[in-house]
Amino acid sequence: MKWMITEDKLGADQKEVINEVGKIEGKPIWIKGHAGSGKSVLLLHSLKDYLIRNPAANVCVVVFTNALVDLLSTGLKQIPALQNKHIPVLTIYKLKKRIDNNGRFDAIFCDEVQDLPIDFIKSIRAACKHLIIAGDAEQSIYNSVPVFNSPPAKLVDIQQGISPIEKNLGIIYRLTESILNALKKVFPVMLADKPNIAKEDTQIKLYEAEDIDSEIRFCWKEIKQTNSLRTSEVSAILLSEHESILEFVNAILEIEGKSKWNRVDDNYGKTNYTILNTYLDSNDLPLMYIGNNHGSLVEADAENKIVIMTYHSSKGLDFDYVYLPMANDDMYINSNENSLLLVALSRSKSGLFISYTGSLYSGLEPFLEGIEPMAIPDETSNDDEILF
Repeated sequence: MKWMITEDKLGADQKEVINEVGKIEGKPIWIKGHAGSGKSVLLLHSLKDYLIRNPAANVCVVVFTNALVDLLSTGLKQIPALQNKHIPVLTIYKLKKRIDNNGRFDAIFCDEVQDLPIDFIKSIRAACKHLIIAGDAEQSIYNSVPVFNSPPAKLVDIQQGISPIEKNLGIIYRLTESILNALKKVFPVMLADKPNIAKEDTQIKLYEAEDIDSEIRFCWKEIKQTNSLRTSEVSAILLSEHESILEFVNAILEIEGKSKWNRVDDNYGKTNYTILNTYLDSNDLPLMYIGNNHGSLVEADAENKIVIMTYHSSKGLDFDYVYLPMANDDMYINSNENSLLLVALSRSKSGLFISYTGSLYSGLEPFLEGIEPMAIPDETSNDDEILF
């Protein structure tokens, strides 16, 4: 999965931040920028530069989810200067255990800092000589951080708690101009962000269906077509909750003439998605669930599989084409609605497809204001237009 951007391909503003970060010693540094500005990429390049200057340093990278562990571990392997380095990429929970056991580091590089409690951020600061964090306050999606049972830090908490030197990114490289404009309607703080003028724009595709069956059939047809025609690119289906994922997957199985999957739980009473992935594979469906320590971005890319995951699990990731089906008025989001929708809407590098049956989810209406929904073509029509 070719995710990492080489340093020579970075934008001028990104190179400037990396150069400035390399000159700062003794104070925490916060790489700030909105969705698509390249924060995670710069975090890893900052790590590379640090290790070139300090080759024997004890370092680690810290992220929130196992999917991000997968992604950033892959990114590190794509940096030639780090080929022979063993750099642990840890979830925040694994880092907490190490710190609780008096683990110490020369440097810690922490992504998605806006989802961490301030007390834990302070403990990270105390556990290392050099701290670089990256994050966007607008993408904080939790009211309470699991395990810590504390709210995530606010902007002012981080500023007052560790007094970081802040480096801001103002160009959005990943998102198309159409998606960026949709986000600006709800997040005026992004109004100053500039699109990447070298990036080709693709309009957001919004579809309305009369019934859920025709919606899923049309959506699946388009996803499969994109996946088969664009084998070097990655498509993802994002849904708001786990029950919707199971409903969507079983609808696909039925469409393909396969038996539905009977849910199997793990020892904690949660869906065992590893067993689901095995079932999908045995039925030759090019689909893989990723999240909660199940599935692999690297495997999905290597095997040309479509990724399916929740909005929450997609945080920090990006894909070439993103599909948000079942965005109906009964869609369930339990907290931080606008921030979670921002996450879901901003995962796409090239094409964004949204569909719903009946009425569009009310929380999406402000983002999609001015975009007229198209009717899903009848199954009997010969419309084989390629959406992306």
